[in-house]
Formats: sequence, structure tokens, C-alpha cells
Amino acid sequence: MAFALKYFLMFLLLSMVTQGQCRCAFSDLQIGAVRTGRQVAGQPEWKVTVVNTCNCPQKQVTLSCGGFAPVNPVKPWLLRPQGRTCLLINGEVMPAGATAEFAYAGQPYIFRPVSSRIKENKTLYLPPSPPTLPIIGNLHQLAGLPHRCFHHLSIKYGPVVLLHLGFVPTVVISSSEAAEEVLRTNDLGCCSRPKTVATGKLSYGFKDISFAQYGEYWREMRKLAVVELFSLKKVHSFKNIREEEVGFMVKKVSESSLKQSPVDLNKTFFSLTASIICRVALGQNFNESGFVIEQDRIEELVRDALVALGSFTCSDVFPGGLGRLLDWLFGGHKRINKVFEELDAFYQHVIDDHLKPEAAGKKAIDSAADIVALLLDMMEKQGKKDYFKLINISNIKGNIFLAGIDTGAITMIWAMTELVRNPKVMRKAQEEIRTTLGLNKERITEEDVDKVGYPKAHNQGNV
Repeated sequence: MAFALKYFLMFLLLSMVTQGQCRCAFSDLQIGAVRTGRQVAGQPEWKVTVVNTCNCPQKQVTLSCGGFAPVNPVKPWLLRPQGRTCLLINGEVMPAGATAEFAYAGQPYIFRPVSSRIKENKTLYLPPSPPTLPIIGNLHQLAGLPHRCFHHLSIKYGPVVLLHLGFVPTVVISSSEAAEEVLRTNDLGCCSRPKTVATGKLSYGFKDISFAQYGEYWREMRKLAVVELFSLKKVHSFKNIREEEVGFMVKKVSESSLKQSPVDLNKTFFSLTASIICRVALGQNFNESGFVIEQDRIEELVRDALVALGSFTCSDVFPGGLGRLLDWLFGGHKRINKVFEELDAFYQHVIDDHLKPEAAGKKAIDSAADIVALLLDMMEKQGKKDYFKLINISNIKGNIFLAGIDTGAITMIWAMTELVRNPKVMRKAQEEIRTTLGLNKERITEEDVDKVGYPKAHNQGNV
């Protein structure tokens, strides 16, 4: 009876709701500032960029500028002071995806949006769109695998299709030309990933590298990853770890071969990538007894996290109170919260292990050079830009843990799958390895990989 009452309440609410209009939030005005490299009156010059990432035009955009004191006045038609706020581009309309820029010289200042008004565009030139149903839009046309549904729609409506996923308008691109237009020509307006409940939760409020919105924070995080975490020197420093783990895997497979017992390559490759990532990034040995999470549970946890990141809740397609109510009725957030709590506890355990006073003598064998230790050291040495906190370390650690384990394992699984499906290619690869490296080589090094061209080409997708 209670369950039927929930259904009745849901449909009663749906019948009272009309399809949403344009809705913009302050977060849809992305503001970034970069130094131009010039000096004016001894002060550095800054270029400020404001991007309207909302799907509707906005006008009368005002920014906070209390205490803003540049050494050279900004042109008033670009930024007009109005007390403690400033009017951007004389309040003119900023279309969806449009950019406004101005420059000033002085101390760095953090501008924040204060207010704006949505301008409804009565003559929108929109892409072709399939017929929609009230409330749900085109959701009923996505029954099945999404990429196949999109493909069928593109055959009928063209390479650029407008879909309404509930209240959320979504443009689907299905051609290389349209993709180039979006990802290259209009990159600034389209480079940020869409915000969902799952990505916001698992990225601690979009504060990681993968899901942070484009701006100064994202640029700093990307610079950190490229320069500090994944530089050629740093990657090379983990060479021994990779070779040890590969050797351990080969030994286990050889032992199974001698016993004539089957080998589950899915679990074998997942265990390999998890072992490497845990040692390199977390300073934890995946194969040691007493590891904080059981090996089988780690695989399940990674899979659950990736499923959660790729899924949608009712709040994603019905923003506002309606979506939250539907998620409450059907438990849309329970799975996401469960995965988040388990990952957060795991990340916190790793950080606590590195922060222990006795960690210098009791750390895991690789923790002195692992990425978490490096991030903690950088947090202690950071200057005025307080980008680094423990929560940011959990964000970056999560990116490396989830993406590194799953993508590496899947790549090797598919490579082996293709070899099994093509016995001639398999034999040719085996013959070259045995001829080049010999039959009695006990340990394979990364230098050996460069000596066998055919298997390497297969791994790179060139065969």
C-alpha cells in the first residue's frame, strides 16, 4: 500500500510539473585569470576571461569587485564599477558559450559573479530534434545501449541532434566534422564535463582533475599532474616496481601452467594493474597480508565506482525538488553514497598511514617515493595559493586509483582477446618473443619490450 502511494504521489507531481525553462546558476559563469607576462607601473598585468556556460543567454552580468584597485583603470565599457560590484560589458547580452575579456594591472583579484538576468531568445536556431513527450522529453527513446540509440537517431535526424533528457537539453554529435567544431572551434565553451550527482560526490565537489570545471583551479591541477606527478623522470623512477609486479604475475601464471590449472586473465590483469597503482600511487603493497581492503573487494569497488560515475540519477535529468523527491522515492543516491563512503575511508586510511609519526620506519616499501607522499610534501611547502588540502589529495588519488586500474586492465584484456581470436597473429608474436629474448630468460624488463617490434605494434593497435 505504501509503495503504491509513493507511485501515486510521483505521478501526481509529474502531472503538475511543466517542462523546465532556461535556468542558469552562478556556477555557469566561469571566471579565469592568467598573467599576460607584461608589467604596467611595476605591477603584473592580468587577463580575465568570463565564459557563459549556461545554455541560455545572460545579460546584466555583475561581478564582485570590492577592494579591486588596479594601477590602470579598466575600460568602462568592459567593466563599469557600481559601488562594490562591477557591470560586465555594459550589461549587454552574453549568448550561450560567449566569452567576455578584460585586462588590468595590479595584485591578483578573485572576481565572483553577483547577479545576472536570463534573456530568453525567441528565435533560436536549434538542431533537429525527435518529438518529445511531456516531462520526460526523449528519455523513452533511449531504451537500450545509449550509443546505439544515438546512432539510430543520427541516421534519421543527422549528425547533430538535440535531445531533451527530462528537463536537460542535450546535443548529440555523431560526425567527425561536428566533433571538430565542438572540440576545437568551440573548445572553451564545451571543454568542461557535465555535472552529475555521482561525479560531484565522487570528486568531492568537482575538485579533482577529471571533473573540475575549466578555469584557474583546473589549470593548476593539470600543471601539477604533468610537471610533478607524471613527468618522464617520475615515471621512470617507478620502473623497478612495474618490473617486479610483472615478474610476480609471470611467476604465478607459470606455476598454474605447471599444475595445468586454468588462469582467469581478467583477475590476473586486474591484480597486476591494482598492484602497480597501489604501490606507485598509494605506497601500499596490494599483495601483502593485512591490506586494508580484500583483493576481490577492490575489483568490485572499482567496478561499482565506474558504474556510478557513468550512471544518471533523477536529479540529473529533473533538476530541483522533483528530482530529489524521485531519488528519495527510489533510492537513487544510496549506491553512490555507499561507494563514496567506502572509497573515502580507503583514501583516508592511506593518508593517515603516511601522516603517522613513526611512518619513516614503518612505511610500506615504496611509500617514500609514492605519489601520496609527494602530494603531502607539496602541501607542506605550498605558498600563498592554497590549492592543496587533504581533500585535494583524495581527489587526485581517486583519479589515479580508479582510472589507472581499470583502463590498464581492460587494455590488456582486449589485447589478449584479439590474440586469442587471431591464432596466426598469436603464433607470430610468440615466435618473435622466443627468438629475440630466448627461452630461458627469467625476467622481462621494459628495455626488452622495445626489442620485439611485432608484439609492441599489436599492443599499440597497429597490427
